[in-house]
Amino acid sequence: MLLESIKNSFKVLLESVKNAAKSVAYNPSLVLFPVLYIILLNILLVLGAKSKIVAVSLIFFVCAFLFTAAWTSGWFGMIKKSFVNPQNTQKQPQLPIFFENVGKNIISVGLGLVLYMALAALGAVIITALATKIFGSLDFVIRDLQAAKETGITMAQYFKTLPTDKMYIIYGWQILFVLSYFIFNFLMTFFFPALMDETDENVYLKPFIAIKNSIVFVFRNFLAICACYIVSLFISSALSIVENIKFSNIVSINSIISVILFLIHLYFGVFMIVLIFNYYENNRHNRGNCIGENGSCN
Repeated sequence: MLLESIKNSFKVLLESVKNAAKSVAYNPSLVLFPVLYIILLNILLVLGAKSKIVAVSLIFFVCAFLFTAAWTSGWFGMIKKSFVNPQNTQKQPQLPIFFENVGKNIISVGLGLVLYMALAALGAVIITALATKIFGSLDFVIRDLQAAKETGITMAQYFKTLPTDKMYIIYGWQILFVLSYFIFNFLMTFFFPALMDETDENVYLKPFIAIKNSIVFVFRNFLAICACYIVSLFISSALSIVENIKFSNIVSINSIISVILFLIHLYFGVFMIVLIFNYYENNRHNRGNCIGENGSCN
């Protein structure tokens, strides 16, 4: 029974990979919308950061958050719509789909973003306290770096001269934070797909229910999700390594390669988000009959 369930999870994952690839290939707007979002969000954040009036800065930052909630609601709705029939969705106007989902989901998604950030902040506080108790305080790093700045010592030189016991403290903090960051994001992988479920639940309770559904879904499909994570980390690492390679001394060639790598990163990031949504839709009830040509349940 367990073996059959694992086999089914991987089968659904492979089908979801195909469906996600179709959705991204047939719907270029899924890639265009994140680009527009990044541009507009950066404008709001820069305006907020440059303003010398606190109230004005706060208004811009609140607008940035509301814009993020609205965009997330609309874009995630577009992703779900693309599963129905990727080729036909391409011919449909995307803005009506976007704004329809903004109206339906902005409250639950906005509350979900607040809850997500609050949990991340709470986790950081807990891990900081835990790391301090286990490994010791990092106050010495701040003091030493301030002194090093006055004497002109670089960070690389500073860390080379650190004694072994202090390096162990730094490594301990790094390992604990990286591990906790991975576990948190791993368990919350399907938080937003669960949040976008069309249910009759109270809109104010949906973010809390989505957390529970995401964690339960991760454990029900643990091995398949782990395999997906490993592959995505490998591809991301490979792209990062390629980005740091200098292919030519000619600036124009390197610029063209940088643009190509940016597009690959962008398409891969969108593909992974679409895959997460599709896999959740296909397998959230852990049923074998949820793998169709268009990724819909029978």
